[in-house]
Amino acid sequence: MAVVTESFDIPMDIMTKLATGPNKGQIVKHLEPVKMEQADQIQKVGSKIMQVAKNRKKELIIGALVTGTITVGGVVYHKIKSRQPEVVQNYHAALRDYIDDVRSGKLSMESINCLMDSLEKFKQNK
Repeated sequence: MAVVTESFDIPMDIMTKLATGPNKGQIVKHLEPVKMEQADQIQKVGSKIMQVAKNRKKELIIGALVTGTITVGGVVYHKIKSRQPEVVQNYHAALRDYIDDVRSGKLSMESINCLMDSLEKFKQNK
């Protein structure tokens, strides 16, 4: 009689239940054997990828540097582009307060004057 070795992929949740759970050492689920042809094929693809990576280190390093430079440049550009002067921030805050007062029905001369003053400062710093 021939001896056939089967391989099984045991999921982590079942593995932890087997090691620590109340059913320690008992059958909790019948697993299907892994097809060795597929496992071998996946292993061959992985080894080919690693071989290509080893053979093309220079190109991969250059690609990583270019990608990193583009990413850092984009972040710096976004930070610089989105930065607003204090005058603009003050105007936006005054406008928000004015709109909130109008919506709530509590509009006063103080909020109108505050908005007008910040608008004048905004125009002067153009």
